Amino acid sequence: MRDSITAVQLLRIDNTDTMAQLPPPERSRRQRLYWQAFIHERFLAILDYRNAILPPLYTLPEDDPTIPIQVHEGFNQIIKLFRLLDPEFLKNWLGSQGGNVTCTWIEEKSRELEGDEESNALELAKLSTVS
Repeated sequence: MRDSITAVQLLRIDNTDTMAQLPPPERSRRQRLYWQAFIHERFLAILDYRNAILPPLYTLPEDDPTIPIQVHEGFNQIIKLFRLLDPEFLKNWLGSQGGNVTCTWIEEKSRELEGDEESNALELAKLSTVS
């Protein structure tokens, strides 16, 4: 995982100037690569009680006409879920550095998870149903 993160960091996907020079499909592909590393790192942080170093990218992946909209929106939903595993959450999960879980913090995380119902409904409507 560390080698993958290092390779992703070498691509400078988090640098807007570097990314602006790429054609849109390649830019979107690299953004999805970054988010995939972010998701896997957060998953391992929770599973194996590890620290995470990748910050969330400045934006969700740009639209890419080469992939179905359902795939794009499904991936965005997964990103939004794993973005909730922010440094404060991980600090509390790992129990390091005196992290304190308060009722206020739990209520705030609950509101983040629920999100805006109207925008969630629009995004979820783009997903296909599995039969």
